[in-house]
Amino acid sequence: MHRDLDLSLLRTFFTIAVTGSFTAASHQLFRTQPAISLRLKRLEDIIGLPLIRRGTDGASLTREGHLVLGYAKRILTLHDELMRRVRSVEFAEVVRVGLPEEYTALGLEKILRDFAADCPSASLTIDVKMSRELDTCLQDGRLDLIVNASLAEPEGSRTGRRVPVAWVAGEQMPPSRGAVRLVLPSEGNLYRRMALSALAKNDATWEIVCTATNWDSTKSAVLAGIGVSVAPLDMVTPGMRLVGREDGLPPLPEMWMSLVCRAQPASLAERRLTELLAQSLVAEGVGATQRTA
Repeated sequence: MHRDLDLSLLRTFFTIAVTGSFTAASHQLFRTQPAISLRLKRLEDIIGLPLIRRGTDGASLTREGHLVLGYAKRILTLHDELMRRVRSVEFAEVVRVGLPEEYTALGLEKILRDFAADCPSASLTIDVKMSRELDTCLQDGRLDLIVNASLAEPEGSRTGRRVPVAWVAGEQMPPSRGAVRLVLPSEGNLYRRMALSALAKNDATWEIVCTATNWDSTKSAVLAGIGVSVAPLDMVTPGMRLVGREDGLPPLPEMWMSLVCRAQPASLAERRLTELLAQSLVAEGVGATQRTA
């Protein structure tokens, strides 16, 4: 009766032949030596001929073993090539991720490098918006997953961490006299809401002297000494200093940086990016929480 070859048996034989040792093959294949010997015997039973001789100098091939070795190499090479191609097709997806500006400023390079290495056939769309807009895009299906900056941990977050937030000013900015001069992001931005809410609760007087549409312009205005702003501690750069009560500024609450997904990942590429973003959030801060999906 015809019996098909088991690829695991063929790989065991090939490894013994290449290494010249049952011991080396057991280490390479993470199997015990008895298991390696049993696999070889099963292959020899299927073929009906001895393939390897044991000797004091190790394992040597029989004449039939040399013949089988050539075919084994070609079969295993084709098998491994097929599996690589199939897996690359599985990863050939478009993943749409939304990020707040502060997350991209904190360093996205390593995540993208790892994602590109693991999912070379995948396409990636990165949409940088305010968190409020990202929430809307996730809900209506325009994004697959987002990193969300909020005052409280949002419903459905997979992973999150608390992020300390502080008042910042340029090192050369003189002490505040009278109303606090503010450099703030546009309407709807989380930091703008945090700043104005904290000032209102403390009956502070203030004026907005500069409205900036992104972090780069906010940072430039702060470094120029135009006014004070709000930023995560991770984003404080050389040339800035922390300011607080001595400058008439109230304490600020921490914010949450969370990973939120629309549903279960729809593809292997989306799952991998979700894992990388979750790992980065947990690794970057204290007070992280993580949930299994």
